[in-house]
Amino acid sequence: MNDELTKILTILDEVIIERNHEMIRDGLPFNPTCKITVLGQISLLINNKLPATIHIAATADLDAIMNGDHWIKKRLESLVNNAGLYLEDDAHLIWIPPESTFTEYFRGRYVSCDVIDPLYCLLSKAIKAKEKNKLLIQQALIEFGDELESLIKKHHGHLDYFYE
Repeated sequence: MNDELTKILTILDEVIIERNHEMIRDGLPFNPTCKITVLGQISLLINNKLPATIHIAATADLDAIMNGDHWIKKRLESLVNNAGLYLEDDAHLIWIPPESTFTEYFRGRYVSCDVIDPLYCLLSKAIKAKEKNKLLIQQALIEFGDELESLIKKHHGHLDYFYE
């Protein structure tokens, strides 16, 4: 998954560079940078710091928030689809814990991509999608222990659900 996402972001950056050269040549304003924030299951799949004892189910859905022009989003969607993935339209609805931290994943000339850190992705899943992620959160509680437990409590999650 890492290589595929890096390839998609690299191609997107190259496409924006090429389009900007055309715009400048034609005397038109060029496009500013594009920022992509990856959330959800893929953020866990591409994270090399996640303990191997946490088993992540494969997914074809890329939950990503993108700040950039509409044509860039359409191009990203096309690249994602060509890779056999699906760019979620409702990623902006994912609850991002206020204390979340992110790690830089990719930095091109015009495209940058950050990924939510695993602890906060797991917290989001524990609070907003606990039924679908029960086994994952149970595994995560073993690895992240008190830190994840206290965050779930802080955000009014139901720890007893995961310890049944």
